[in-house]
Amino acid sequence: MPKRFLALLLLSVFYCESMPVYSASRPGPIPKAQATYSRQSTRRGPAPPRPRRDSPPSANSLGGFQEAFTEGNYELAFLELANSAGGYYDQNNFLAAMQLYKIFANFADPFTTIDPSDAKEEAIRKSTVLKDMTRNYAKFMMNASQVRPEICQANNCLDLGWEMTEKIKSRLLRTELINSALSRLDQGERQHVDSLLTRVKQERMERNRLRFETGNLLGPTEKDSTITALDSEIARYLPEYTALASEVVPLRRVREALADDETLLSFVYTNNGRNVYVWKIQKNDPPNQPPVIKTKITTERLFTAIEWLKGVMASGGSLEDASKALNEISSDLVEPLNLTPHRRLIIAADQNLSALPFDIVPWGGGQRMMDAFEITYVPSATVFYHLRQRHLARGGQTPAYQIDYAGFGYAGSEGDELIHTETEIENAARSLPLNVNKPNASEAEIYRQAPKVADARFLHFATHNYLVPGVDGSFYLAFGKGDNENGHLTSQEIMSKLRNRAELAVLSSCETAPANDTYTMGQLTPMDPRGNGDYRAATVSYCICSYGESFSNLTGAFFAAGSKRLLLTQWRIRDDAITDIFISKFFKLLAEGHSPADALKEMKGKMRNQKPVFWAGFILAGD
Repeated sequence: MPKRFLALLLLSVFYCESMPVYSASRPGPIPKAQATYSRQSTRRGPAPPRPRRDSPPSANSLGGFQEAFTEGNYELAFLELANSAGGYYDQNNFLAAMQLYKIFANFADPFTTIDPSDAKEEAIRKSTVLKDMTRNYAKFMMNASQVRPEICQANNCLDLGWEMTEKIKSRLLRTELINSALSRLDQGERQHVDSLLTRVKQERMERNRLRFETGNLLGPTEKDSTITALDSEIARYLPEYTALASEVVPLRRVREALADDETLLSFVYTNNGRNVYVWKIQKNDPPNQPPVIKTKITTERLFTAIEWLKGVMASGGSLEDASKALNEISSDLVEPLNLTPHRRLIIAADQNLSALPFDIVPWGGGQRMMDAFEITYVPSATVFYHLRQRHLARGGQTPAYQIDYAGFGYAGSEGDELIHTETEIENAARSLPLNVNKPNASEAEIYRQAPKVADARFLHFATHNYLVPGVDGSFYLAFGKGDNENGHLTSQEIMSKLRNRAELAVLSSCETAPANDTYTMGQLTPMDPRGNGDYRAATVSYCICSYGESFSNLTGAFFAAGSKRLLLTQWRIRDDAITDIFISKFFKLLAEGHSPADALKEMKGKMRNQKPVFWAGFILAGD
């Protein structure tokens, strides 16, 4: 069989012997990872000799990349580069690994390889293929900053690692923002922007070909200025893209945007047996203080602990039931961060960390983290930065609103009714007299109220949250059908039809914080599909992390639509009177002038003696 049809497999290495085993009165979900695999790779030509420490990469290390790129098999070319860089990294040749990883980033940038014009299936396929390569790149840069600082001084590895981390966390959000913004343009503008997107895609491809043909794999090219000009022209038509995902905000600017009493923690999953890293950013840290911390917990252990914990909490378990997992998270994830209490923690989550309730993690002396910190979540540091800038652009003042509250509930269809959503909407509305409320709304009714939604201080949606059929793992909020609407309030419709400037949007549905996806461990993902089932190569991930991002697509949609903060749920909440009381009293505190953070903290304190399923899984996201 010709070499070009060989399958290139990257198989998961699971460290099952180190997997924690938890027990509780109510077991959680079975972890995804249950098998042991080996890692294999197929290389072209003889393997390069073992290099001396910190010698340049050999010519052979680019052979597989050059052959695959010449054939037009670009994803395999990226993988050949990543494999060669990883091989040098394994041999502690950081100089050669650094050079090859920098070439890799030039050719396999997640913001340009995930094309907004791709169908969802293709965007997910590309994300799945690239996810392990890009995470290993970020891991190398973060590790190099700690163990080989002299190489990093010449190569800015902290900036490179930060940039890739942020792109990993928002590549799919970026695509969704672009498509939503396009949907609001008139036909002529849309055609113009479509042509610009096509041109910039072609120019980037030509830049890669130029780099390859000239051998200038790292330096600037004559295409750079053209690409920059096209990006600027596109940005004039796509404000959400510009605001939330057009560029990665440098580490320095994020630090400057923080208040003196704030700490931003950006978590990074790497691969199963490797430790989780954290970017710890504070405004007044000394310039020479390394911002990257290597925790004591591996990606697989943390992922599995969170999934197990989520199951225990959702099924009505107690804090004592979950104590083993919570104590491990406290000792191996939180303690290495050396946090100072009585600060605001901004959690830039990664993967399933959006489902970890930091509030209930132990904090010494019988306390929980909720006793020592104000905790909010964000999809990424870049999203946090632009939300903060949006607030500062208003002079730091809360704008005047014409409506206090706009709330929409839906009781559900036959066999799937929600009993308490209508009373939840009605009770919340009573606290805020200038309101519009539809306790059992149709999708069309919500759109008819769009002018009031646009000028409401608080938004409230109480309904089912369902998975969209298909490959992308996104969600929609369910409302009534009719008037040519199917009752599915999707992220695209939120961004295009429900523009707002709300101080807070409450998504009172099951699991509105954590992302979902259709990725399963062990599935074969084709690389560079050529049609008719003829695949040049395929990958099997060796990271338990998924192709997706940390938060549900609904989170990014409301931020892009204008909401400043969101109240989200980390697991399946109960449809009962206790949830109704929690939300209703939360809105009453808002009406009395409490900030969303203070109102949430007070409600959690009042309900602390209840089972955690009723209160611990509500979190604030945003700024």
